[in-house]
Amino acid sequence: MLATLRRGAVGPARPLAPGFQQATRSPKDWERTIRMVKLNLTEDIAVLATNAEVVSSRVKEVAARAPNAIPAGCLDEVIGYWPTDTMIEEGGYEGCLSQIYFPRLDWGAAGGADNLWRSLLDELYTPRIGPHTTH
Repeated sequence: MLATLRRGAVGPARPLAPGFQQATRSPKDWERTIRMVKLNLTEDIAVLATNAEVVSSRVKEVAARAPNAIPAGCLDEVIGYWPTDTMIEEGGYEGCLSQIYFPRLDWGAAGGADNLWRSLLDELYTPRIGPHTTH
């Protein structure tokens, strides 16, 4: 999963090795990409990784949705923190001050940080019809 952020051009996403699923988003006016990938280690266990520093509430959401997923952050070209909408509203380091060190992101362009997170999870964890899925 990818989403493009505004600040410095980034080329197209690199192809992934077989076995990876990827979901991406490129909200309007973003020049970098938010990437979320899922690598199935077994039929039941997967690594779910993103190129953001993931806050603990997001890890809890992954655990509730996919208990056998192993979450990992800071994959590849790190975009900074992926805060919750509440963190952004409250300010603080993850939601506001960390953007001193990372590209400033307009989470509103993506429909909100929480919406973007859930849409990428939905894309990776929605059952697909195929040889290893159930109907």
